[in-house]
Amino acid sequence: MVHRSPSVFNFYEPTFTPASMNKQMLASPESMLLTAPNIINWMNGVMSLIKYGLTRCYGGFSTGGMEDDQCSLLETKAKPWFEEGSDFDGRLSYTFDPSVVDHDLSGLVRGKEAVEELALLLTGGRLSDKNREIIEAEYEKELKLEGDQEYAMRIAQSLIALTPEFHSTNLVIEEEEIVEETYEDEGEETVEDYKAIVYLFFFGAADSYNFLVPHSECDKVGKDLFAEYSEVRSNAGLQIDDLLQIRSEGGTQPCDVFGLHPSFTEVQKMYNDGDVAWVSSVGVLSEPMTADEFHAKNKKVPPSLFAHNSQAEAVHTSEPHAAASKGWLGRLKDVMTRNGVRTGAYSIADSAKVLETETSDEADVLHRIEGVAVLEKSMVGERMEAVENLTKGKVSSVYGQSWLSSTSNALVRTEFLHAALGGVETESQFPDTIVGTQLEQVARLMKVKETVGKNRDIFYVNRGGWDHHSELLPSLKTNIDEVDEALGVFKKEMISQGLWNNITIVTASEFGRTLTSNGIGTDHAWAGNHAVMGGSVKGGRILGSFIDDYTDQGPQSVGRGRLIPTSPWEAIWAPLCKWFGVSEEGDLSEILPNLENFNDATGLLGDSLLEE
Repeated sequence: MVHRSPSVFNFYEPTFTPASMNKQMLASPESMLLTAPNIINWMNGVMSLIKYGLTRCYGGFSTGGMEDDQCSLLETKAKPWFEEGSDFDGRLSYTFDPSVVDHDLSGLVRGKEAVEELALLLTGGRLSDKNREIIEAEYEKELKLEGDQEYAMRIAQSLIALTPEFHSTNLVIEEEEIVEETYEDEGEETVEDYKAIVYLFFFGAADSYNFLVPHSECDKVGKDLFAEYSEVRSNAGLQIDDLLQIRSEGGTQPCDVFGLHPSFTEVQKMYNDGDVAWVSSVGVLSEPMTADEFHAKNKKVPPSLFAHNSQAEAVHTSEPHAAASKGWLGRLKDVMTRNGVRTGAYSIADSAKVLETETSDEADVLHRIEGVAVLEKSMVGERMEAVENLTKGKVSSVYGQSWLSSTSNALVRTEFLHAALGGVETESQFPDTIVGTQLEQVARLMKVKETVGKNRDIFYVNRGGWDHHSELLPSLKTNIDEVDEALGVFKKEMISQGLWNNITIVTASEFGRTLTSNGIGTDHAWAGNHAVMGGSVKGGRILGSFIDDYTDQGPQSVGRGRLIPTSPWEAIWAPLCKWFGVSEEGDLSEILPNLENFNDATGLLGDSLLEE
């Protein structure tokens, strides 16, 4: 549903800042829509609407009407929007009124008068002199070639719809500096020592205490920890006979045998192969803290605990107390780029806070099914130069500049990536699911790393739908089935590409869920269990401090089955950054400013997670 909010927190993040506003330090939540797929698809849709009416042809906004083979016939019609019996759902019927718009002796409205009238209607007369000249020239060109005023007028409408004046309501003044969109060292290059991070985020707060469950051989704690788990979790818990057994290193955790959720069949295989490590009781922390310190209020607590939006932002920025921080993976890209390492970043799930950069180029956004959206050539024709000139430059309006920068970047990057990915298929058949299609796009991008010319890549993949206040067990099974199948195929694909040892996948969620049931599900909590996987992972182990007391009397419990994390997210992020190539402590502190509050005795993992 087009108007369905993606979460209870509306459509936009309140602190989102587009790259064009980094220097101004202004938030623009609705600029989250300015992704390359959205911009290109909007341009295609609007130009199709103006030229052909409301159809689905050439990226049109309609979902019905003409079949694909009928769309090509539109090009043979001089005026398809007036054709009797044309199969469209509506059309724009505006024409010049000769009693209002000046025309020549032959009855034709010339370019200057035509653009003046359209600029008044579509931009309140704010269209710049430069843009008027460009559009007037294209109008006159069409008028001369076709002698069709109606067609020329629609071309002018289409071009005005691409200008910053159309996309803002304030005054847009052209400034002398012309901004030519370039991208960091794009182009084919021999790639050596390639590494990639795949950040798989579970939005909604996954009940990860059903990801990893105590099973047996719990002599270290002197009790049946699964029985305690089962009693506390009640109808939110799993059955011991359903669990997929894995072993932890003897004596390092409360039990030697743990159980994975029964849907984690591929993850179990990877764990037994030494390719998966679990990090237990991990979450957002400002500093180490026990339950007593939490209740005494003598330690800094992350703000707005148990709230999806604030805690998701804290995970993505790794700066829980910063008002307008960039993403920690974005800062990683900034550092790597500054140090001369060609680093790409891609979201296969719309705008991603975790990828927001300060100094390097913003992340590319791909659609999980369509991949790279491209401008329909039939919509542009011979007017590509005009389109480019209308969507680049520097203007006084920050709103107009946001449109210009995002659109110019989208045009440049989509052409480049579309050419690079053209005809590229994976070796493996990915499932047609939310996670499966996203990981397929990740795998395709990895196949063209030589063409794109990046030595490092960062990928953001998102799977929502984990906010299980009700129907916990069946919904959790559905989600894990999907994730597990996709991860199994992704590993197979990475092995076929010879990259399994070069990539690391990490799962994350904004927080865990209560150990206790609300009767039909579980509620918002704090700590959780997450996986790190890949050929460089020191796997087959459970790291961190797994819970040894499920009751509210436990040392990390703050009541209602909510547990304080014993490890911060930095416990995973820090070794991941080092594996990626960050060697200077100053760089690591820039990426993870909260890291200095922890050490190996207070939740960090040292060198136990990844082979560097």
